[in-house]
Amino acid sequence: MENTTNTTNTQTSPRFLVAGKECIYRLFDAFLKKVVIDDCAIDFSKPATIAEDGSIEFASGEMRFSEILGVDANAARGANVRQPTRGRNESDQEYAKRIALWQKAQKKELAQAKAADAPQVGKIEDPEKYRVALGNYLNGKVTDVSKEAMDCMNLALAHLSWLRLLGMADRKTSCAMASKSLDIKENWMKNLDGYNVKDGLWTVKSSSSKNDILLEAAILYRFMTWPNRPVFKSVAEVKSALVDFIFKTKKENAAPIRNGLLHFCDPDRYIGIYSFEKKSEFVKSHEALLQDYKVSDFSGFREQDSLFFSMKFAKGLNLAPYQANRTEEKICYIFDKMNARAAG
Repeated sequence: MENTTNTTNTQTSPRFLVAGKECIYRLFDAFLKKVVIDDCAIDFSKPATIAEDGSIEFASGEMRFSEILGVDANAARGANVRQPTRGRNESDQEYAKRIALWQKAQKKELAQAKAADAPQVGKIEDPEKYRVALGNYLNGKVTDVSKEAMDCMNLALAHLSWLRLLGMADRKTSCAMASKSLDIKENWMKNLDGYNVKDGLWTVKSSSSKNDILLEAAILYRFMTWPNRPVFKSVAEVKSALVDFIFKTKKENAAPIRNGLLHFCDPDRYIGIYSFEKKSEFVKSHEALLQDYKVSDFSGFREQDSLFFSMKFAKGLNLAPYQANRTEEKICYIFDKMNARAAG
């Protein structure tokens, strides 16, 4: 069982935050800051910098992160632009005219932005074909693409591998084989005094790296192409919004990276247990503590049943199914009961 002990549980600390591992959480925040808010690839060959508040900033690469995931550059730019809403007393003709003017202005703005950022835009000529090739490549299939496209795919793989390994104990956080393919020496950790790249939050005995990476790519792609995506002002806003995408994306994929990402996004609500089986086992082994448990949002959870990832287990395991926030809320309730009993 990972991280059901050695956690802090005070009013000022998230419920499941692992004490002494703050650098790992800050690295996750730095990753989201660079790839989502800045929409920029990370240059893992350069040391990250540390701000006065302790936050970490990765060095910027030459490409947009959305582009190496196969997102059209202009589509990525327009993803967070909301179409004007219709006024209460506005006629069809007036609204159509205003929308036409708005669309014209957006076109002009995108053209100007593309011209200003020419070195970073348009390196991938056909994003749709590239995305298909990237999916095949991440799935272990042979792909016949140009060297430039292969370098982009290896750069995407470098980010996804690094993110997957970040929370794993006794496994070096790195870009894995993508470093060799890109011929880069990783120096991102050089300024992180006292940080051990093999430090982690959970022990993973066995996990399919392919399934984890494919799910990561799908989650981030869907998030980056979210229609009317809001303009995020902070990493906290990104993490709050990302949770739904972690649960909704590729519901048939049971890759345990979902649990790792959930914990990173909200360590107060999602425990640092990497496997769904162990989460359900935790609930089953402490079900006596659930006698007074009441669902906090019955209608909300019922809606999530069809939208969020769930997992059924073999009958021999004698475990209730994992059901997204239903299971997660029970874990929180049990954990709080256990800590209250220990304190009393």
